[in-house]
Amino acid sequence: MNTSNLDLQKIKAIDIKKVIESESNISFRKNRGSFCPFCNSGNHNSRNSDSAFNINPQKNTFKCFSCGKGSSVIDFIMTLKKIGYKQALEYLRENYLEGTVSTTPFPTVKPPIQQVKFKAIEYIPDAIFKQTLVKAESNFHQYLSTLFQNERHRSNVQSLYQLGSYENGKVVFWQIDDKGMVRTGKIMQYDAATGRRDRSIKPSWIHYEKDIKNTKCCFFGEHLLPSSKKPVGIVESEATAVVASQYLQDFTWIATGGKNNLENLLRGCYSLNMRKKKIILFPDLSENMATFLEWREIGEEFRERKYNITTSSALEDLGVSLEDRRAGYDLRDYLVKENIK
Repeated sequence: MNTSNLDLQKIKAIDIKKVIESESNISFRKNRGSFCPFCNSGNHNSRNSDSAFNINPQKNTFKCFSCGKGSSVIDFIMTLKKIGYKQALEYLRENYLEGTVSTTPFPTVKPPIQQVKFKAIEYIPDAIFKQTLVKAESNFHQYLSTLFQNERHRSNVQSLYQLGSYENGKVVFWQIDDKGMVRTGKIMQYDAATGRRDRSIKPSWIHYEKDIKNTKCCFFGEHLLPSSKKPVGIVESEATAVVASQYLQDFTWIATGGKNNLENLLRGCYSLNMRKKKIILFPDLSENMATFLEWREIGEEFRERKYNITTSSALEDLGVSLEDRRAGYDLRDYLVKENIK
């Protein structure tokens, strides 16, 4: 086979998403694949629900953040079909450049599920967790003392979410799972007066600070779900879940800790039987309603799986300003502003 430079460039430019979909059972939502064909990340049969397999359409590359495999469309075919470089070029040229129907001369070999090794989750030692609960002295605790002058509200918040205090006035938002096990803790700095996050200080994690390797995130507030019969309100910010728990007590409030975490966290809640719970998503504001539309799309996807899930348009219906959208205001901002209790 004589491959010219022009042919090589054409082969490298073959749409990697099209190739992956044609060569496997992988489906895509935006740029994330349903599972990794090499390590089974995201394959529900392998008990690993969080797909780490992604494509970059701009670079026409793939990457699995679980097993580390990733590169060009040529590398994808080489790895998937266990063939050499020249064979991969020939296969791609014949099947994707010349418009011929694939006869698949090199059969796809998928690794058997039993070959995939999964490490047990490591949890945060009880002593580390309890040490942060000795004194409620973080800036965020001070903010709550100003916001909730009634001691009952402050006591409820601490009892519900077990907020920790860390060095230099930082707060620890502990992620405790449905079994009561402490998965990790997100360390953040807030302004004691305004309750706004100090974005000059990057958030950290307890498992990084304490060198605990194999952790797995869960919803902030997940430990509240097994015993609750209330509708579940899901927000992005941990601080918003905390404040909303006292303003809107007809819900059990949990947080994703980031707008991009919703889908994977919902998938990871098998033991909670989330299909039996009424779930309402409360996305943050954003320009062009981007976050609202993304969360609504995820909600619709889970509705197709028989989840009782809806996306609230309450903030969008307020007729908010462009400044509020650009600032990414959320439910907490309007609850506090309107003092809705």
